[in-house]
Amino acid sequence: EFYEYLPKFLLYNCRSILLIRSQRSLVDNEVTDGCFAKTGKITIGKTKLQYDYNVEEENLNGRTIAGFSLGAKKKMYDTEHGCAGCPYPEYAAFYDYYQDFEYADDWVKSAASGSATPFSGNGNADFSKFGFIGRGEAVKKGAAYMNTFMYVIRELRDAIDDCNVACSLECNADDTTCTQCNDEPVAAWDEAVAFYTGSLAETEGHDGGYLLYSLANKRGLNCGTHTDGQSWVNTDIFENFHQGKKHLEVRNCKGAEKNAERISQLMNVPLIQGTLRYAHKLSEHGNVERDSADLIEKHNAEGATFAAAVLPALHKCNEKAAKTVYKNMKVGKLKANYPEVKQAFESTYDCLGISCADVGGVLNDSSQFFLPEATPCGSQQPFKQYTSAGGGGTLSAGAKFGIAFGSLAAVGIIAGVVAKRMNGRKEEVKDVPAPAESAVESYTAEDTGEKSII
Repeated sequence: EFYEYLPKFLLYNCRSILLIRSQRSLVDNEVTDGCFAKTGKITIGKTKLQYDYNVEEENLNGRTIAGFSLGAKKKMYDTEHGCAGCPYPEYAAFYDYYQDFEYADDWVKSAASGSATPFSGNGNADFSKFGFIGRGEAVKKGAAYMNTFMYVIRELRDAIDDCNVACSLECNADDTTCTQCNDEPVAAWDEAVAFYTGSLAETEGHDGGYLLYSLANKRGLNCGTHTDGQSWVNTDIFENFHQGKKHLEVRNCKGAEKNAERISQLMNVPLIQGTLRYAHKLSEHGNVERDSADLIEKHNAEGATFAAAVLPALHKCNEKAAKTVYKNMKVGKLKANYPEVKQAFESTYDCLGISCADVGGVLNDSSQFFLPEATPCGSQQPFKQYTSAGGGGTLSAGAKFGIAFGSLAAVGIIAGVVAKRMNGRKEEVKDVPAPAESAVESYTAEDTGEKSII
C-alpha cells in the first residue's frame, strides 16, 4: 500500500536480480516487464544492431538512485583509491554534519520503513511519527533532492579531476591509445547536466520532470524569481553549465572549477525556497490552525526533506542558524516559527554565495502577492525582478546548447537523448517595490492541497 505514494521513477520496471543482490532497494522483487526483449534490434542513429541476451542475468542496471549515495564515500571523499580531488568540499560538509557517508540512502530507506535515521551526527529524523503520506513525501523528495543533488556535484567535480589529468590536446587519427584532454571531462560535465535536468523536463514551457531543474522552476513561480516560468536560478546555472563546458574543451580547468562552484551555490536556492515555503505553511501566518492532520503531515515532510538537503551547507556557515532551522522543520514538528526560520537562512546568504533577490519571498496562490512576513529579506527592501526585453522570453547564447544525456537507467533517462533547455534571458534589471502588507492574502484550500512537484 505504501508504494502507491511513490512516483514511477522510483519503481522503474526493469529491476534484475543482480541489481537486487548488489544494491539495497526500496522494492526487493524482480521486475522485467520494462526490460528489453530477449532478442531484437536497437537503432542508434542510422545504424541497426541485432542483439540477444539473458534478461535475468545480463541486465546490470549500472546506476541506481540508491547507488549515488552508497558509492559516494569512494567517489567523493576517500583520498586513497578514491578521486583525485577528494574530499570534495560539498560532500565533506554533508559528512561533517550527518557523520554518515550514506546519509541520503539512509534518509530514503528510513522513510520507506517508518524508522529513525541512524546518523551519528546531526539532523536525525524519526519517521515512525509519520503515516504513509509523510513517509512518501520524504522518500520522493529525498531521492531527488538528496541522492541526485549530490551526484550532480560529483559529476561536476569529476570533470575537474579529469581535466587536470595530463594528456594530449590532439590525437593522431591512427593512435587508438590516445585520449583527447577534453573527452572525459566534457563527458562527466554533460552527465552533470543530464542528472540536473532529467529526461522528462519540457523543452518549452519549463514544466514537467522530477529532478532539480523542474524543482527550481516550480519554486521560482512560488517565490517570484522567474521570467515567464523559467527560474532565474536555472538561467544562471545553465549559463555556468555552458561556460564550464567551453572551458573544459580548451582545458581551462580553473575556469571550469569556478563554474562548478557557482552551480553548487545556486543549487541551494530552490532547497531554501522549499524550506521557507513549507515553514510558512506550518506557521501561524499560514493555514496550520485550519489544515487537516494529513495536510500538516505532508507539509512537515516536505519542509523537513528540503531542510535536510541544505542543512549541512547552512551548518558549515553558521551552526546556530542550522540548529534553528532544524528545530523548526524536523520530522514531527508540526508548527514552525516562520520569521525565525527566515532570519536564520538570511544570516547565511553571504556565506552561501547567494542573495535575497535569488531567494525571493513566498507568494500567495496566484503568485501575485507576498504572504505575511514573507517578503524578500523584509518588506522595506526593493525587490529585484528580471524582465526579458520586449516582454517576451528569449534564448541566451549559453542556453541554446544541446545536452547529450548519458545512460541513466535509474531515473529513466535513455542514452543519446539530446535536450534543449529554453529560458527567459535576464536582460534588464529593475526595482519593483515589495507589495504592501494590505495586499497580502492567505493560502486557500486549493493551494494547500496542490500536487507537489513529485
